[in-house]
Amino acid sequence: QEQKSALTSEELAWLKDRAKSGPQTEEDLARYEAFKFRKPLTSEENVLFNAFARYVPEFKKSLYYQALEAPRKPFTADQLRML
Repeated sequence: QEQKSALTSEELAWLKDRAKSGPQTEEDLARYEAFKFRKPLTSEENVLFNAFARYVPEFKKSLYYQALEAPRKPFTADQLRML
């Protein structure tokens, strides 16, 4: 008996692509977070999801992600001079 997926064909294509590289954007990370609660996933989708998840901790350490999460404060006078 074939297991029915909770993912659409577009979501599955996205997951297959990102399983090779992990998140590239904040949107990718948000999708990953949403997929954690999607049930049922097929065994293939679980493998892809776990492959994607391997990259998440590294992405969260990246400068890109840290910049997204940084508090939005105005530049100081010194920072403006440097720019």
